[in-house]
Amino acid sequence: MWIRLLARWASPWLFFVYLSYGLCAQEPPKKGPKENDPAVPNLVQTKEILYRDGIKHPYLRKYSQHGDAGELPSSDEQGLRIALPANRENLGDIGVECLHRLRGDFEITLEYDLISVPNPAPDLGAGAVLQIVLDTPDTFRARMGRSRKKTKSTFGANYITKKTDGKDDFRGIVALPANENLTKGRLRMVRAATTLRYLVAEGAGEFKEIARKDVPQADVVSVQASCATGWQPVAFEVRFPRLELRATSIDEPAGAEPLKVTKVDNVSEAERPHYFLYLGLALTVFVAAFAAVGVMRRRIPRTAASAPPFDCPRCQKKLKIPADSMGKKVRCPQCGNVSVIE
Repeated sequence: MWIRLLARWASPWLFFVYLSYGLCAQEPPKKGPKENDPAVPNLVQTKEILYRDGIKHPYLRKYSQHGDAGELPSSDEQGLRIALPANRENLGDIGVECLHRLRGDFEITLEYDLISVPNPAPDLGAGAVLQIVLDTPDTFRARMGRSRKKTKSTFGANYITKKTDGKDDFRGIVALPANENLTKGRLRMVRAATTLRYLVAEGAGEFKEIARKDVPQADVVSVQASCATGWQPVAFEVRFPRLELRATSIDEPAGAEPLKVTKVDNVSEAERPHYFLYLGLALTVFVAAFAAVGVMRRRIPRTAASAPPFDCPRCQKKLKIPADSMGKKVRCPQCGNVSVIE
């Protein structure tokens, strides 16, 4: 009887918990492309570079695509500042290069701030560029940027390889419109296995993927933050506040500070333990058991206390009488005699 009562009152609660778990355990909808999503990158080590500290660290150096960068770039309290004059002779990219070697999967994020954009802008655009170099025979370079062109602002993704004759082979992947009113944002590259993803975030918004490409699994030997003016001598100013490197393994150049090792949870939301669900399950079972015990206590008949057996004076039948029957009259159910209990 106890088991039947417990099952009757606990089964609705258990069904509710089972239904709740089924709903909570469903995988949340994925953002971005739903087909052919790459594997989750294995990111173990993290290196944060605040450009406001300058470029005197052993893992940073000035970067110039062609010629000497001169006094550029410089740093201030808000980050690395590059102000290109209109009368300069070096028309290539100018910026700073990070010399950490990234092995395995990686995630590289560069923050940018377009302070002053030329108007009119060059045909090829002027903007902030994030470029990485892989340790391959053809010096594979992945490149992305936020730029202002003559008629619009764009996000671009492309890659460059070196031909056998030593010349660069530039291949564009995509160019998408950007919000002209949002001059701050982030550029990000993520590689998982052999898939490289290009992502952008405008202002404080979320990242969105603009392109992806199959790339070699070679190490990253250089991360470059620079500004480009489309090979035109126009005035342009940009600031890079921060660079973050995350990878399976990061090799430090000699003299650099130790890396920050982080434990990264690469498990999807659907696979993570539902701690609140477990707590709710335990609470529900406790309430169900408490309610079942209460119901059983109400349903089980209580046996009143009895006085010592009393024999009917007429027929000698043994009568069971309540303990509080002393001094009261009792009728024998067999012969009908009425007696006073003494």
